This record gives sequence, structure tokens and C-alpha cells, in this order.
Amino acid sequence: SSGIQPQSTWGVYELTILMDTLSATSPVVSEESPVPNMVAETKAAEAAATIPASDAAPMGTESAPSTTAASTVPQPPPFCCNHTDPLVWTPYGYGKIKNDEKIKREDDLLVIQLTTGGVAMLKSSLLHREMTLRIKLLIGNRKVMAVRTCPHEAIVDIKKRICQGLKDVPPENLKLLYAMGTIQELVDYRSISEYKINDGANIVCFVKQSFVFDETKMGSSMQLRNGGLTVYKCGSSYETVLGSSFFESGKHYWEITVDKYMEDEDIFIGVARPEVSLYARPPEAEVFWGYLCTGGKIFAPDRPLENFCEGSRDGDVIGIQLDFSAGANAGQLSVFRNRVYCGTPFMNLSGPLYPAVNLYYNEAQVSINSNACCPPR
Repeated sequence: SSGIQPQSTWGVYELTILMDTLSATSPVVSEESPVPNMVAETKAAEAAATIPASDAAPMGTESAPSTTAASTVPQPPPFCCNHTDPLVWTPYGYGKIKNDEKIKREDDLLVIQLTTGGVAMLKSSLLHREMTLRIKLLIGNRKVMAVRTCPHEAIVDIKKRICQGLKDVPPENLKLLYAMGTIQELVDYRSISEYKINDGANIVCFVKQSFVFDETKMGSSMQLRNGGLTVYKCGSSYETVLGSSFFESGKHYWEITVDKYMEDEDIFIGVARPEVSLYARPPEAEVFWGYLCTGGKIFAPDRPLENFCEGSRDGDVIGIQLDFSAGANAGQLSVFRNRVYCGTPFMNLSGPLYPAVNLYYNEAQVSINSNACCPPR
């Protein structure tokens, strides 16, 4: 960990580049899998995500990788890429093949010009044009993802490969950071080799949490509009809709705009567990916490409504921040009204928690913005 704290709506993934394929204790989904390179969550997989610094030779050093690393981590695949650029990965960092002719020796050596300076004579079995990226998800259900790449591949294409295993996350919502002395953001049009990233290096990947209302998790009298960003109420009864993403770690912020407010005791905004009843009044739903637009009150399971701040009507914007920085069982829910901090009424929440809205009256309507930036307190 580089000690970087996620920004407002950014959750965090830790991306680890391994020296080679994953160990047998970390079961990788095969190339034929519909979701490429996903790895089931296991403690063994998490343990395999970290390679001791002593087990990997820093790029450009004068000594080969230690035998300890070779014995605990399988070797990379054979040198078989047909890319026309002669750039390859060696035990000493990146290098270029100076010629395609093998030296006439039984050792089967090739001459390599190292990018860090100097020349090496290495067997072709030590040269690799492919690398394995191993991504450890530290939010949600904690999965591990493995992605094959090569030194020439653009960062944006690596992001696309990562996104294949993430639901509804476009590449532009990923931010890759590499910490080696200083912290660098990996720019889309550049490649792994341009940053001189070692096999075994750690990369931090921030993921902006974009989500909408989920049509599979809402009351039957609700209608989604605007691509799931807006929910409209038909009929008068308590009905809840959940967001398409849940949270149990990290720090997250989103905003709900009151498009149309109808009557008293309407529009409950907050977070709920997945088992919440979609047809219950939120204070009686047992797993729903948040802010009530009527009178600016707060509500929680088995508690009476409590005065909190000013109420809200048409055009008002309610911001919700869910912060698990203090721990998985120490989630804090803070409320903002028209981008002004109102307070943190709920502590010690534990996930998974979904963004949630409950509407009662006919024609009530709200819209969600999951890309809003959290205002200062």
C-alpha cells in the first residue's frame, strides 16, 4: 500500500504485476472463461498477491533473480510473442534483441541491449514478451483478477482488460498509479515499458464508482427513466429502489436530486442492506438508514424519526457519503444538503450497503448522480 487515500467517489483496487503466472494456490480462470482471468476469492490468492522484495530482482540490478523466487513462483511462459518490436523482458529488466541470429554456441544465447545500459548474453528461455497482471480487488466481494499483457501494450488497453471483469465500469473510470520513489499516474497512451515497470511491481488502481438505480431491485410501482438515473413513482405506497452497486469498504459519495416532491413524509434517502423489504416504510424496514426530506429528519431501524436539519423540496440536492476508512464494521454515513455538510448521524455501519431511495406518493421523482465530488466539510 502506498498510503494514498481514495478520493470521494473513488474506491481502491490494488494491482500487482507478478513475475509470471499465478501459483497453484491461486486458481486462475482459464482463457476460455466468459470473464477472462478472474480468480476466485481465497486467502491463498490474497497471499500470492504479494511477493517479498527479496524474492524479485529489481530492474537493472547486476544479479539474477533469487532462487527463492524461482522455487516459489512459476516461471513466465516461453518467449513466443511475434511482435515485430524486439523489446523483451529479461531477469535484468527490459532490453532489445540486437540481432535475430543466435550465436553459434550450444548455449543458445542471444545478444540483448539492456535499456538500463550494458549488454547481456542470455538464453532465449529467459526472454519474455508477455507479463501477467494480477489485480486484487479491495472493495466489494474481494476478487483477484489476472490479466496477460506485454511491454508494448498501451495502458488504456490494459484498463479495458481489467474492465472485462468489472460490472459496468468503463476504462475512463480507472486511474492507475505506480509508486516507485515518486507516485506516477499511468497515462492511457503510454505503455508498461515506458514507465520501466518491473515484473513484481505494485500498481494501485482507483476505480470511480459509477452506478444507477437497479431495475431488478425496486418496487413494482416504480419506473426508471434516463438510463436508470431517474426513478418515478406510480401510485401511493411505500416502495424502495436500490442502486446497482453496493459498498463495504472505501469511501463513496453520491447525490440525489429531488425532481418532484409531492406530500408530507415522502422521499427517504440513504443506504440499505440487500435484504431490505422493498415495500416497507423505511424506519420499519430493519436495515435502512438515512435522511427524510419531510422536515429534514433522520431515520434508522426501530427508532422514531429524529430532527436533524432543514427539510427538502423540489430542486434540492441531498448528498450521501459512506465512509469505511475506520474499518469494515465502522462505516459512517454523512449527509449533505445542497452541498453543505449537515452532519454524520450514523456510525458503526457494516456492509454490504446499497444506495437506497424510498418514494411514497404518486408522481414523486428523484435522480441520482454517482459521479459527484464530495464537497468540503
